[in-house]
Amino acid sequence: MEKGTVCVTGGTGFLASWMIKRLLEDGYFVNATVRSNSGSRKDLSYLTNLPRASERLKIFDADLSKPETFEASIKGCIGVFHVAHPMDFASKESEQVITEKSIKASLGILQACINSKTVKKVVYTSSVSAILFTGKKHTEVIGEETWSNIEYIRTYQKQGAWYHISKTLTEKATLEFAEKEGLDVVTVLPPFIHGPFLLFDVKPLEPDYAEKKCKLLEHAIHQIYDGKAHDVCVYRLNMNVIAMVNHEFADEVYAVLVKAMTFKLQEIATSVKAYRGTLFLMELHGKWMEHLEALDIVMTIFAYLDRACIPGSDKTPVRELGLNLWRDNIIHFSNIRMKLKDTLLETVHKERRGEHYNVSGPVERIELRNVIAMVNHEFADEVYAVLVKAMTFKLQEIATSVKAYRGTLFLMELHGKWMEHLEALDIVMTIFAYLDRACIPGSDKTPVRELGLNLWRDNIIHFSNIRMKLKDTLLETVHKERRGEVIDTGLMGNIVKMLMDLGPSVYQQEFEKHFLDASTNFYRRESQELIECCDCGDYLKKTEKRLNEEIERVSEYLDVQSEIKITNVVKTEMIETHMTRLVHMKNSGLVNMILDDKYEDLGRMYKIFSRVPNGLTLIRGVMTSHIWDTGKQLVTDPERLKDPVGFVQCLLGEKDKHEKIIKLSFKSDTAFQMALNSLFEQFINFNPESPEYISLFLDEKLRKGLKGVTEEAVDILLDKVLILFRYLHKKDVFEVFYKEHLEKRLLSGKSVSDHAERSLLRKLKAVSKHQFTSNLEACDFKAGQMLDAFVLVFLVKVSKYCK
Repeated sequence: MEKGTVCVTGGTGFLASWMIKRLLEDGYFVNATVRSNSGSRKDLSYLTNLPRASERLKIFDADLSKPETFEASIKGCIGVFHVAHPMDFASKESEQVITEKSIKASLGILQACINSKTVKKVVYTSSVSAILFTGKKHTEVIGEETWSNIEYIRTYQKQGAWYHISKTLTEKATLEFAEKEGLDVVTVLPPFIHGPFLLFDVKPLEPDYAEKKCKLLEHAIHQIYDGKAHDVCVYRLNMNVIAMVNHEFADEVYAVLVKAMTFKLQEIATSVKAYRGTLFLMELHGKWMEHLEALDIVMTIFAYLDRACIPGSDKTPVRELGLNLWRDNIIHFSNIRMKLKDTLLETVHKERRGEHYNVSGPVERIELRNVIAMVNHEFADEVYAVLVKAMTFKLQEIATSVKAYRGTLFLMELHGKWMEHLEALDIVMTIFAYLDRACIPGSDKTPVRELGLNLWRDNIIHFSNIRMKLKDTLLETVHKERRGEVIDTGLMGNIVKMLMDLGPSVYQQEFEKHFLDASTNFYRRESQELIECCDCGDYLKKTEKRLNEEIERVSEYLDVQSEIKITNVVKTEMIETHMTRLVHMKNSGLVNMILDDKYEDLGRMYKIFSRVPNGLTLIRGVMTSHIWDTGKQLVTDPERLKDPVGFVQCLLGEKDKHEKIIKLSFKSDTAFQMALNSLFEQFINFNPESPEYISLFLDEKLRKGLKGVTEEAVDILLDKVLILFRYLHKKDVFEVFYKEHLEKRLLSGKSVSDHAERSLLRKLKAVSKHQFTSNLEACDFKAGQMLDAFVLVFLVKVSKYCK
């Protein structure tokens, strides 16, 4: 029994691909959506090769940015599994953009379900993130009324905040819409998902696949131990581990884990052994706490290895491995082992002698207790004031030191101090966490993290010397890259990310506005220089190159929202300002490109001009004017009119030439094709002899011009002539001439092909009045009878002669 058709969005994803597999196994027909791609379509064989997929699985292109593209995949379905969600691990889009895209897509899909009138239930895949971050104690009972606190996520869950927030708000919007419209919607909130990928069963591996992935994991572990965990994408690394384990590289993964951790712990041992006494114990304890923090991250990355491969093997679980490696490389390191024993014994001995010592652990724990005590004694305002005062003082010191640098060193120093500020801010947030929770909400005070960012903005970015230097250095660096010099795009990306972290308005005011103004001046000057020294084709190539460079620049280190703004600058200054001059450029403009069959240059002009208002209208107007001049000259040339067959052949040649341009260079643009058809209709009727000329052309071809030509080539030629016939206003005049020429061919037996004659009659019948073709068919029949009579008379005479 058939169970009907269901739609699964985000079909190439991990969860969705498994759902598709199970649904097919359970007897459903499945419409799966995949993200549409302007380039070549990705390999989907791991879906299309699933059992029953050939008969029951259909793949649809759809894009979350365009919810209407899901309509086709949902039409006729009884259920929809909405799994797709915008993902931005590179943090190129803001939290607001991702959330708006997710909500718009979800509501668009729900509307498509309503429009289908067949969908009975929708299952939306949310996330445990939607209920996990409430900011309350973990002992609370979680229910359907529980939601994550958005402000809490922004303040305390910086890693992946965009994902947690977008999932929470999208689920809320989905349920509200469903309740309002009476649509049956169920939401599922899965936690972190593990398991093998279907993709890995069919996708071939590169020869150095394992080596590359191992180097990636090793580098990530080094970064984590170097205090750069914020530069590591835990999710992607976890996916790499899952992929390698599923490709049976578990031993290699485990080996690189041991190797990388051992290397970093040996580095730690070398640094710790240099200390003595109490400082030695403090350094050892500090490194131990850092090791535990790093180990927590490493355990998350290698969680799948821990679950899938460690049990039942001779390998040690990841956490236990981390502790054992600390023991073997730190505690059992000869210099440290002896020094630890001696220092501990000496410290105990000092205490017995009544001496004071202080090895109290992390400073922030003590300070946190002090903050709690002061807040509880109603000194919250004083605590907040000293926080602002202390941070402001240190940031002003930083500003004084940073302003002394220039050029790339200035950017490097600024970024370095920014990273130190973020690390310090994390500790400050821990110390003042109680103040943040107990006193900030409902007051006019700014949360600690936001305060730290605002103070950096006010004391560093808005510091007069730094503000001007930052703007000038960034603009000069971009200018160098435009001149072809190599720049540090990673550093530029870090500075831009800093500005975006301070708020989109900071990025826009401190950089983007000046960047767009400088770019306008740059491209205005460059376009003036190029228009004077380049021909049209070269100018268009340089313009296309500049457009691609700006798009690449955005992808490498600017905010994604800047792309449309900077490309608009290039379009305005390099295209829109000069497009009239370009199309009319002497010896190289549009007409010359048409005459010289420069399809690539014409295609580039079409592509570039399509970006600006009225660009294609201008091209179409100039091309139409050129074709009109050419055609009018043809139909009024006395010499041409002396040769009817040559006249028609020239018309067909001109039409073929321009149709080829429209097809190859103008993407078969309908507006261009319609303009071309209109012009040739005018040409063909401008000459009153055209009906006879077309008939004479056909007569010439059907008498002798088609000998040795394939039937396919004959049909192509007849189709082209038939287009001219369609344009004729006086088809009855053509009938008279064609009938006369047809009778002569048949009576004289000079028709080169019976197939061609009949094929032409069929085509004429398809595009003209029935009476017209009936007359021609009658002519064909009578002519055939006359030929039969002539043959009979001839045979009788031959017979008599023989007797």
